[in-house]
Amino acid sequence: MVCWVGSSGLVSALPLIGVDFSNGAGTSDPTPDDLNPDDTVTVSGWTFPGLTGGIIQGDANADAGRADAPVVKFDGVVGPGTEPAVGSAPPTDGIHQLTITVGVIPLDLKKISFSFSKATGGSNARWLAFRTSLDSGLIFSQQGQARPSFEKIEIILDDAKYEGLTNQSIDLIWYCGGEGSGDIDIDSIVIDGFLGGDSDGDGMNDSFEQLIIDADPDDALATIADVRPEDDFDNDLLSNLEEFERLTSPIDDDSDDDGLRDGVESGDGTFQDLASDTGTDPLDPDTDGDGLLDGVESNDGTFNGAEETGSDPLDENSDGDDFRDGAEVLIHGTDPNKAASEPRVVTEVLFLDGDGSGTLGADEVAVSLLQDKYGISRVNVRAAVEVLAGTELAYDLLVLSSTPGSQDIRGKFQDSPVPLVCWEEAVIDNGAGEFGGSTVVMTKSVTTSQMTLLSHPITEGLPAVIELYAGGAQETTSTPAVYGALTVVGSAANGNAGGADITGQAMVIVIEAGDEVDPGTDTLGGVAPARRVLLPWTDNSLGGLTEDGMTLFSNALDWALGTPAVPAGGGEITEIEVVESGFPVNRVVTLKFTSQVGRDYEVLSATGLEDFAHEGAELIVRLSGQEGITTAVLDFSVLGLPSGDPKRFFVVREVGP
Repeated sequence: MVCWVGSSGLVSALPLIGVDFSNGAGTSDPTPDDLNPDDTVTVSGWTFPGLTGGIIQGDANADAGRADAPVVKFDGVVGPGTEPAVGSAPPTDGIHQLTITVGVIPLDLKKISFSFSKATGGSNARWLAFRTSLDSGLIFSQQGQARPSFEKIEIILDDAKYEGLTNQSIDLIWYCGGEGSGDIDIDSIVIDGFLGGDSDGDGMNDSFEQLIIDADPDDALATIADVRPEDDFDNDLLSNLEEFERLTSPIDDDSDDDGLRDGVESGDGTFQDLASDTGTDPLDPDTDGDGLLDGVESNDGTFNGAEETGSDPLDENSDGDDFRDGAEVLIHGTDPNKAASEPRVVTEVLFLDGDGSGTLGADEVAVSLLQDKYGISRVNVRAAVEVLAGTELAYDLLVLSSTPGSQDIRGKFQDSPVPLVCWEEAVIDNGAGEFGGSTVVMTKSVTTSQMTLLSHPITEGLPAVIELYAGGAQETTSTPAVYGALTVVGSAANGNAGGADITGQAMVIVIEAGDEVDPGTDTLGGVAPARRVLLPWTDNSLGGLTEDGMTLFSNALDWALGTPAVPAGGGEITEIEVVESGFPVNRVVTLKFTSQVGRDYEVLSATGLEDFAHEGAELIVRLSGQEGITTAVLDFSVLGLPSGDPKRFFVVREVGP
């Protein structure tokens, strides 16, 4: 069987060959690298049988916005944009071939991984396909995303024909084509496998067994024969042989660090219980992609806080409301199992991108954050080219990505009274129809990795200098000439552009309603009609932001709106229970409500809802918040509340620390 899966978690196979297309000095180099010089697997360079008039090319446009530049462009064959079917005969053109040669030591090929996209940001449909010389037909074929997005592909080779390879050459063959030029961007190719064969015939590769032998030098496991397939070395409820077959780690009981032992994660998509089978992926810590680790989602329907959410680890929105489980737990403090506990948010957002999909560049990251803060249905994603000036007036917040062309934004929104957050650098500066934050064209840098922050609500709770990206530098923008007295919130702490040092240049500019902007923008009256936040990201930068970088982005949205978007401290009643006992009858009410440590909460009560609006409610008790859920036990006799009232209402409100 052959299957391909997205990038995730730890796989025990060892990297043998790699191609990052870099010579280490920023120049493209297609020479493959032998990642394990001590083995008998060697690699020869690229060949292009059947390729019409082209080779692998370095491409400056392919590098833009990509932290792992240089990236190369594969020449493709021009034709229809529909990718060939998996299993079909391979194409005869658009071929790029890499050859590995295996020596006397047996090799089990396990995985081929790479990143790819189409070599354009436009609408042309292009595809990439793959097979090895051991396959008669294609084993992978997929449309490419628009540049600079990069999709990480892992092709898992799980078939006997990939095992026990000796004294032979194997070709790894990529095919590309489609509309326009048919070209494809590709990078970060890695070939993984196990060496040594299976000398004791127990179904496990020798190099896999050696991992177990080396894990504890003081145990009794000293030879390949000592590692038995039926044993469970790491006590994760999987035998050593099952670990080998599933590509989980035999020396780590929780390969993906999600709080669940590998043995309870079958990956079959069906939840049974936390002790026989969760159905989750043992190589993905967040199987449903809702922002919560699989291990905190017990699927029992009872919310006990962020460490025991009760939600379904196989469903990103367990209660089917307007918020994913992670947003309810980590942002809003509401119960992800009860739709009635949905966050009370009324903000409507218009997000403008290049094609209305919300998937170009790293737009998915921005859209997900907006949906988590304001609600899935309250974020309307539209293509900027299709939206006319004035459309935004129906919304509370306008967010402009950098994936549309600047011409699709310019001249539409400089006079808009709607708060705006923008990271399209070509409309931040001083041209007509722009936002007038800078008096010169913005500077682009691919080496800026840190930002210095100044005191402002957007930077609250963040350190004075933050790391911007989790995986090295990505493309940023900055300006050496902010207009007038506009407020700079963040500036480059390092980096250069075109060989010039840009340290100290403004990267985040905030504009208050009424602030004077550059007159070259033709803004009515020369002043901003609403708040603006101008950010330094480009198409793909959001995908690599650190937690501090994402906090800065989230705070920018809040400031633009003028108020925090969510009730961060909680106070949402998630459960109420009434018990009557004794004679005369006494009532005890138990309330559970969302809360945070370090905040205080008051429980108020009244016999009519109108009393809350007219300060007629009675303060019953004040409590210190717990993390996640706080429980209040209200004994009517102790509190002096009459048990005979036909109706009584309760409200929980946050009152601060």
